[in-house]
Amino acid sequence: MNRQQAVFLDRDGILNFDTGYLSDPRKLKILPKVIEGLQKIKNLGFKTIIISNQSGVARKYFNLKRMWAIDTKLKKLINKEEILLDDSFYCPHHPDFDKNCNCRKPKIGLINKASKKYGFDTNKSFFIGDNMEDVLCGKNAGYKTILMPKNLKKHVQATPDFIAKDLVEAAYWIERNQK
Repeated sequence: MNRQQAVFLDRDGILNFDTGYLSDPRKLKILPKVIEGLQKIKNLGFKTIIISNQSGVARKYFNLKRMWAIDTKLKKLINKEEILLDDSFYCPHHPDFDKNCNCRKPKIGLINKASKKYGFDTNKSFFIGDNMEDVLCGKNAGYKTILMPKNLKKHVQATPDFIAKDLVEAAYWIERNQK
C-alpha cells in the first residue's frame, strides 16, 4: 500500500497573522509567502492539513460556527485557483475546562484523526508550527518538525529539525529532506 505524505500546519502564525483569538473572519489576513510555500509543498506531492488549537471556543470568545467560518474564509483566500489546503482539524478545548481532551497539541489526537482518514506515512510527513506545542506534537507523532517562530529567543528550548523564516524556506527544506 502506497501511503500518502502530509505536511501538517498550525494555522495562526503559519498561514495567517496571529492576532490572538481570531474571532472575526473579516480580520483574517494571510501571511506573506504562504501561497508560494503551499504551492511548492503541493508540487512535491504532499497533502496539506491544518492542525490547530482553538481554545477561544472553550473560553467562549467565539463559538464553533465562527471557528469554522474562519476556516472557510482561510481556504477561500488560499485555494483561489487550486486546492492548496486539503483539510483542517481543530481542538476547541482548553485544559482548564476539558480535562479529558486528547486532541489539544502537543497531544496527537488530531494527527491520529487525520492519519486515520488519509493513511499518512509517518516517515514521509512533516509538521510546521510557530511554538513548542507544535514542535512537540510533530515529534510525538514521529514527524520531522519545522519551527517558524515569531521570536526565536523565546523558543530556544525547542528541538525542531529545522527553523524557517517563512513557509517558502520551510518548503525548500522539506524538498531536500524527503525520503
